[in-house]
Amino acid sequence: TRSPIFQLFGETLDGLSTTRAFSAQQRFLNRNADLVDRNQRSSFISVAANFWLGTRYVEASLSFFS
Repeated sequence: TRSPIFQLFGETLDGLSTTRAFSAQQRFLNRNADLVDRNQRSSFISVAANFWLGTRYVEASLSFFS
């Protein structure tokens, strides 16, 4: 889900002056990168599994109708 990414982005925009005052930009960049990586990791597993299942389905269909 993208909710944590959007939540962090909104919080970062709301507290932008405070973030800059305490020089915490890098911490927020690292946190955002971590959230995006977690989101992409789960999406990649889902896409890879769907690709594998689709390939197996095509192979089974071809062998059945041949």
